Amino acid sequence: KENQDIKKLLRENEKNVTDSINNLNKATVSVNELKDSLKNLLIEENSILKERKNISGKLHFFDKNHNTLSEYSKNISQSIKTINQIVAKGNSRISNLSRDINNLKNIILINKEKLINIKEKVENISKYKDEHLLD
Repeated sequence: KENQDIKKLLRENEKNVTDSINNLNKATVSVNELKDSLKNLLIEENSILKERKNISGKLHFFDKNHNTLSEYSKNISQSIKTINQIVAKGNSRISNLSRDINNLKNIILINKEKLINIKEKVENISKYKDEHLLD
């Protein structure tokens, strides 16, 4: 009977050892799968970090371009302001010249009228002289 109990205990112990070995093998497989998953996560993390660095570089490039374009925009606005001032001065000068030209035209017309009046007076004087000198 004692032998049977020992054999029974040995079988149970053997079964427990076999179960433990199976569980250990399953745990080893699970650990290896976790290692593979961790490796994949590290690869993915490195890929994400590279992409982040790439995006950061692009963002820096776009920021630089934005700042450059902002400077260009300021310069263009200043140039437009300057051009508008030059055009306004030019228009003012043209307006003044037009006024001066009109004044000169009026003076010329007045002088023509005066010249016509003087010619008429000269003719009248000549007629008067001719008439009175004949007397």
